[in-house]
Amino acid sequence: MCKKVSPQAMPCLGALNRRLLWTLAEKRELAIDTSRCQQCNPTVADWLTAEIEACNTALQAANKPPLKLVHVKESAPAKESVARRSFFRSLFHAASETAAEIAAAQTNRQYAFDPVIWLSKQDSTPNGLFPQLLLAPNCTACGLCHMLCPEKALTVHQEATEPALDFNPLKCTACGLCVNNCPQSALTLQNNA
Repeated sequence: MCKKVSPQAMPCLGALNRRLLWTLAEKRELAIDTSRCQQCNPTVADWLTAEIEACNTALQAANKPPLKLVHVKESAPAKESVARRSFFRSLFHAASETAAEIAAAQTNRQYAFDPVIWLSKQDSTPNGLFPQLLLAPNCTACGLCHMLCPEKALTVHQEATEPALDFNPLKCTACGLCVNNCPQSALTLQNNA
């Protein structure tokens, strides 16, 4: 769910894609609340619908349960009666928390979620949702694609007497740098995303 439902949730579900959804749903059943997306941002709602459908198709092919679409209701704040001693304790505690929040706000921290790093750390099984790289026989394993790949999805290793190319679909973002710069035109990227 998004922050509109719970302050602990992610800011927007638009950051999800079929690969992330597959990796989450591959191990255990996943429920997602997209009920507010259409009112908040129709483009995100359309994106999520397409990504969820693609993920559900892959989950069905793998005989796994589909993503469940749910609607989480916002919880009403609980009303409490406060004794005089508790009131002053809460007042002093709130003042100290506010001072701590002000001090923390003066420290500028930025965090970013990198789905490629997250996917590479999961024990996920690549399938049709992930890009595929086809290698033609005229590949010389020169290593240019390895050097250009920003996510290091391509690696060159020595196999018997010749160098060979390895491809990790979990790290690939299908940017096309390897294909567009191959001096032998030996690479073909198939992106089903």
